[in-house]
Amino acid sequence: MASLACVASGIARPERPRARSGARKGAPRTVTTRSCSNRDARTVEPPRMTLDSDPEHDEARDVSRDVPDFDSRRLGRRRLALGALGASLGSGLALLCQTEPALALVDEANATRVFETASRSVVSLAVYDPNGANGGYTPRGTGVVWAAFEQGGFVVTSFHVVKDFVPGSPSKGSDDKKNRDASQRRLRVNVPAEKGGDPRNATWYDAVVVGTQRASDVAVLRLISPAGDVEGDVDVESRVSRPAALPLGSSGSLRVGQSAYVVGAGDVKGADSLKGAYSPQTTMSAGVISGLRRSVPSKNGTTIRDAVQTDAEIPESSAGAALVDSNGRLIGVAVTTYGNTVSPGLGFAVPVDDLLKIVPALITLHQIS
Repeated sequence: MASLACVASGIARPERPRARSGARKGAPRTVTTRSCSNRDARTVEPPRMTLDSDPEHDEARDVSRDVPDFDSRRLGRRRLALGALGASLGSGLALLCQTEPALALVDEANATRVFETASRSVVSLAVYDPNGANGGYTPRGTGVVWAAFEQGGFVVTSFHVVKDFVPGSPSKGSDDKKNRDASQRRLRVNVPAEKGGDPRNATWYDAVVVGTQRASDVAVLRLISPAGDVEGDVDVESRVSRPAALPLGSSGSLRVGQSAYVVGAGDVKGADSLKGAYSPQTTMSAGVISGLRRSVPSKNGTTIRDAVQTDAEIPESSAGAALVDSNGRLIGVAVTTYGNTVSPGLGFAVPVDDLLKIVPALITLHQIS
């Protein structure tokens, strides 16, 4: 109404001062809204500033805060790297705790099949003395059935295991008493019971040496007949275990890293007794082929050449044991070395390809060398 009155009276209305273009940015200003009656005025104030604040400098400081300096960027990168490392370690530990145990290096199912296949063809050797302890049996080593009893009953073993029973070997004693005692001692072979049979039905056979090759530490035995403790038994044929020949493999195709198993006689210290007599056990150790064409010293003072090296354990009781592949086929006959020239944990075997040349000659020609 006041403005209308001014117009009606011809008095010019005073103009409102306009905001200077050069006014400082951010200066406080009051915005007033009026209704028709000029009531309910509301005032909107900008954010408060301190007395010493400068809008232009404040904006510059705000921009500087948004752009970090070099040190802060480097520190940030370090923190990010440490955070990522911690996260990866934490996730790795959590994954390690949650993952299932790693599979064994040995295939359990296949190892069981190999043992069932080869154990029937691995025999224990012992010296029988009727005046000795443990039923007269002294463990002597291991042998591998080369031919079934019907085909001659030949067993391959190590020379140093049976050297005392080689024809023409010098007697350890010189007097008559020692010679008589030596004549009572016999070399015997224990043939395991047939598959599924009672282990107590294993049969002892008398054996003789038919050929040897001292340089390779190889000897061939022949099974004569079941031992005298079953003579006169009318039911002997139904209880006698017949030796089964072990299938032959090839050592020429062996590769380092492939699986290998040593099947031999149990450790002498762990042998059980059955009715006061020595009861042999068949054991197996697993490993890999770790070397080929090795030269190792034998216990005969010779050097075995082209030997197969394995990390499967070969104790002295397993001298002459079978080294077989994953299919249970013979790839070598285990030998034990002389002295400390060989690193512990390594075993050696005469390769089967060499045995295929040596054994038939020893059987046919009865060579003793």
